[in-house]
This record gives sequence, C-alpha cells and structure tokens, in this order.
Amino acid sequence: MAAQLIDGRQLAEKIKSGVRRAIAAALACGARRPGLAVVKVGDDPASAVYVRGKRRACDEVGIVSLAYDLPARTSQAELLGLIDELNEYIGSPFKGQNAVVVGASNIVGRPMALELLLTGATATVCHRFTADLREHVSRADILIVAAGKPGLIPGAWVRPDSTVIDVGMNRTAEGHLIGDVEFGLARERAAWITPVPGGVGPMTVAMLMHNTLRASQGAGRRGLSRRHRSRTSVGSRAADPG
Repeated sequence: MAAQLIDGRQLAEKIKSGVRRAIAAALACGARRPGLAVVKVGDDPASAVYVRGKRRACDEVGIVSLAYDLPARTSQAELLGLIDELNEYIGSPFKGQNAVVVGASNIVGRPMALELLLTGATATVCHRFTADLREHVSRADILIVAAGKPGLIPGAWVRPDSTVIDVGMNRTAEGHLIGDVEFGLARERAAWITPVPGGVGPMTVAMLMHNTLRASQGAGRRGLSRRHRSRTSVGSRAADPG
C-alpha cells in the first residue's frame, strides 16, 4: 500500500496564513511589526536558496526581513558579536538604565522594582504621595506604569527614545480598554511601547500557560521520584530477612 503524502506546501500555507492573521491583529492594536534577522556567511548556493525562501516568507506574512550577508572571511568573533547584538530583545540593556515604576502594589509595582534592581537598573517607585510625578517620569529610560488610572501619564511626559510598559487596563464609559499612559502622543516620543489592549495582557496569559506547563512537568518529576523511592523502600524491606 502506497504511503500517504505529507503535503508540506499545504501545511506551510496554513501556518503562514495563521501567522499573517495574528500579525495583522497585533498591528491593529498598535503593536510593532515583528522582524526576523537572517545571517548568512559566505556564498554557499544551497544556503542562498534557503535564505531567499525565508525572506520571501517574511514578505508573505508581514514580517520585516533583516538581511546580514557576511563575507566568507568573517571571523568567529565578528559573527558571535553580531549574534549577541541581535539577541538583545529590545536593543538596550537594563544595566545602568534609569527605570521608573508608577504604582507600588504588591502585585506589580514592588516586585517589578525588585526585578529591575536585579537586572542592574536604577529603580524608582512612584506612588500617590510622590511629589512632582512628571519630573520622575520625564527622566525614565524605562517607564513601567501600573497604577490603574486611565490616562494618568500624559504622553508629553514620556522621555524621547524611552521604553514604556503600560500595565494598566481600564474600561471607558464607551466600553473601550485603555491603559494608564496617553498612548497616541507617548507612541510618537518613545522608542518602544506596549499597546492596551494587545501588549502586557497577552504576554501575561502566555506566561501563565508557560508556567502551568513548567509546574506540571515539575509535579510529574516529583511524582516519579516519590514512586521510585517507594519502590526502593519496599524492595529493601522485602530483601531484609530480619
């Protein structure tokens, strides 16, 4: 009996169609277009064909394609340096950055400030008793707002080329979801910004799924370990003639 064919082209089209729809939905919520950097060293013909396919697929689904075609003489140190540079999530390390957290809740503000300190940033936590909130916000390289007050931070306060993480989720009288930051103007000034909705929210849900999986895997390993110890204990007693 002849084997069933696995239609790679058909499956690939389904996957790309899903990716294309997801990117379009994210862009509609104000997200940035994702990008894929492809690094090619030398002029190997097979690699060239493969890379062209990747770049064509990026164009089809709406991903920005970044090409890095390096000469064959590129050293390992140069290549690794480029890879390290590309591997930075947002292109700017936390170390030495001035980070400002607006909101001092147990859920977001305080743990966020601690995480920022651990990354090497200088963290300032602002709250309802903070004097001159604008001064603190305007000098933030990284601004994280989690106060639960719609439009608390005017876009004009945002430092140019900063990173803005809006954790706020507020529903207007018209039923729209908005954050704690005035998004329109803030987006024009910041280098990176999370939209509401479509920013922190989806990542929170995704990480919940990720952490649930990790917890399940950990529980499974602990269960196996307990059963192993139990069997070992029973075996030891059975072997004990006394």
